[in-house]
Amino acid sequence: MSNLRLGVDISNGETLAALVESVDANPHIVSLERFSPGEMLPDSFGPGCAPTIAIPDRHTIVRAVQTVPVSEEMAEKAARFELTSSLLEPEAEFKTLARPISTKGKRTDTPDRWLTAAVRRSRLDETERCLFGESRPPNTAQFTTRSIALGVGFLNFCESSAGPSVVVVSPSANSTAVCFLSGGYVIGVAGLRGLPSYQNNSGGNAGWLSELQTLVQFRKGTDLALHYPVAKLSLFFATDDDIAIQLAGLSSIPITPAVLKSSYRTASVDGTPVSLSWLVALGAAVN
Repeated sequence: MSNLRLGVDISNGETLAALVESVDANPHIVSLERFSPGEMLPDSFGPGCAPTIAIPDRHTIVRAVQTVPVSEEMAEKAARFELTSSLLEPEAEFKTLARPISTKGKRTDTPDRWLTAAVRRSRLDETERCLFGESRPPNTAQFTTRSIALGVGFLNFCESSAGPSVVVVSPSANSTAVCFLSGGYVIGVAGLRGLPSYQNNSGGNAGWLSELQTLVQFRKGTDLALHYPVAKLSLFFATDDDIAIQLAGLSSIPITPAVLKSSYRTASVDGTPVSLSWLVALGAAVN
């Protein structure tokens, strides 16, 4: 069974688009394209595919929710209801998503846990218009957050010999996406300010790293304690440069550069090398 999906990441003033075909649950990268700010994606790129757009985390509302055990058909609806009932504005103003943290559809004594997110429909629709104009049916785009897409991309396209407690970090000049993983699930996300060295201010890296470590340790001891009880954390940096190596000597938490799986690491798509800079777009495509 074949399924073609389009993921779009808008970050650092450019648009990265990834077209992925899922064949027997194995993602195959069909095309990678980089677009300038304000440039629309051509009609020929992924025709007929409903895109999934990775929205910056600062424009979304993310919450972990619990639901009482219900049937598989009702579980996701119940999670979305828990999210929308906490919003201060009408549900119709938002588009939502829900991802299972614990196994859904099985009746246990532990409530099902979900990671949920909401974005204003007006923002998603405007982003869709800017990307595609009138070339596709309006209001068909799905969304994910950049941090969730980062984690999904890591799970599907990167190697990991680490234990059950993994944190993936993708820094940029303007912001940093952080995704918490456990047992093959995205269990939490966070955001941080941009990395100083990407702003020609390498002297501020130690302070930024301290903020990151404080954030990770705080989350480990609070809302993520159920998943990170005593496990040793593994911190992966999803960047194409050597910043992870530079920061490793300053960090109390072991830092490891993320590495693409060998089948992707040695590949190129229409002359474009597959690299970690595409991880969010790839994660959005298979989200």
